[in-house]
Formats: sequence, structure tokens, C-alpha cells
Amino acid sequence: MEEKGKWTFPEAKARGIIRSVEAVFRTGDIDRLTKAAYEFIILHHGFIAHYNIGGFKATYDGRIDEFAKNLIYGEGGIHAYHEKGNFNEAYRQEHDSNFNEWYGAEYCKATGRTMLAICEASEKHLNPLGLQIVAR
Repeated sequence: MEEKGKWTFPEAKARGIIRSVEAVFRTGDIDRLTKAAYEFIILHHGFIAHYNIGGFKATYDGRIDEFAKNLIYGEGGIHAYHEKGNFNEAYRQEHDSNFNEWYGAEYCKATGRTMLAICEASEKHLNPLGLQIVAR
């Protein structure tokens, strides 16, 4: 267990997690999801418990669009209480004073920015042209 206020989250690990998620979207292959990315996602993106990474991958095999939506809103819409879902959670992770006190500002900043990058990659996958969708 890391010491209160001094948790670490190396930049190289964050980049690897983001690259893994982007590879899933680029290839449409959930098997490109690394163990580090899986562990980050289930901790920070509102996913329900899966038995292990194999069960997680089996759930999303051939369902990459659903995976992308759930990265933004959480499985079962756990973070859908706000239209921006995990975009808001990423901000909270980075700026919440209790999180910062317990984990440390650097850890919270890295975690929030990794969450944000994953949400942005998900949004890009779902809307590659960046079109503004207007309901009629």
C-alpha cells in the first residue's frame, strides 16, 4: 500500500493504457486491451465486476461501440447522471480535495487526465467526424 498523499502513477503507464484503448478502437479487437488498461478501466470508468480480464474481453468481443459508450458512461449508465458521464468523473478525480489529500495531487492529475484521454478516444471512435448531433 502506498503512503497517504504519495501515490504514484507513472506517465509511461498512463501512455500505455491510452495506447491500448486506442488500439482496440483502431483494430476493433478487444484482445488489444492490456491488463494495465483493463485494471485502470474497471477502477475508474464505472464498470461492473467481471470475473477476470478474459470475462471482460468476452463481454465486449464484437461489441466495440458498446465498450466505447461504457467507457464514457459506465456499464449500466452508472455515470450517465450527467450528459458528459466520465468526462465529469475525470475532472472530479483531478480536482477533488479529498482525493488529492489521500492519493496526492500528481496521482490524481495523472488519473484524471488518463480518464479524459480514454473518454476522448471513445468519443472519437463513436463520432469519427466530430459531427454535432442535433435532435429534431
